[in-house]
Amino acid sequence: MQKRNWLLRVFAAALSLALAFAAEAETVEWQKCLGGSDWDEVNSIQQTSDGGYIVAGYTYSNDGDVAGNHGLGDAWVVKLNTSGDILWQKCLGGSCRDEANSIQQTSDGGYIVAGCTGSNDSDVAENHGYIDAWVVKLDPGGGGLTITTTSLPNGTVGTSYNETLTATGGSGSITWMLASGSLLSYGLNLSTNGLIFGTPTASGTAEFTVKAASGTQSVTKDLSITIASAGGGLTITTTSLPNGTAGTPYNATLTATGGSGSITWTLDSDSLSLGLTLSSS
Repeated sequence: MQKRNWLLRVFAAALSLALAFAAEAETVEWQKCLGGSDWDEVNSIQQTSDGGYIVAGYTYSNDGDVAGNHGLGDAWVVKLNTSGDILWQKCLGGSCRDEANSIQQTSDGGYIVAGCTGSNDSDVAENHGYIDAWVVKLDPGGGGLTITTTSLPNGTVGTSYNETLTATGGSGSITWMLASGSLLSYGLNLSTNGLIFGTPTASGTAEFTVKAASGTQSVTKDLSITIASAGGGLTITTTSLPNGTAGTPYNATLTATGGSGSITWTLDSDSLSLGLTLSSS
């Protein structure tokens, strides 16, 4: 019995030590409080295809992170990026209590929400009485503001560039701004109506983040534009020349692509001999 008790004490001590080491090894990568000045709660969360997260629950707030509450408590859906920052949020419901209990991303990139509702107005129609089960399908932007531009065409140094960004959703007009990046250093700018314009001054890849805002909503997107050198770069495309025979006239034309205008040819060294010359054309 004494041996068993001793073994139990050793095991308990080893377990406590292992748990202590495990606790020390765990670190918080990030944490976020979501909501406003009233009662807010999460019932469901799922990681999304872009590495971020979709969160669903309910809210009694209409301030702070919450906008568009229809009255009393609304179902609340929030899209987070990989760092837990809010990309968009949406209140769903009517004038009575509404709640989201589960959310899943669907194959089209949208979301399916399940919960309950006591409302029969605003987002809710045909309530059968008192509290109904409630299922809502949302598009990838949650019915909110979404930047739909996914890529931008290439540009060329010295050639005017004009391309308009696009977005859907929001509540009213959409205002654009440059959140960060190297767009300006390439001679390009972004207007408040979403037009990227200017004449590129340098070649390379301009990487930048744009921000679209509408009402209480705002979203960001990372984009890039590849800027080519003027003329697209001069390239000699001739890779080999036909053989010649002594005493027989020889003619072969070199070819090249790119450049800005006519192409002039010269010898880079004096190695061409044996009675042959190179014309400038």
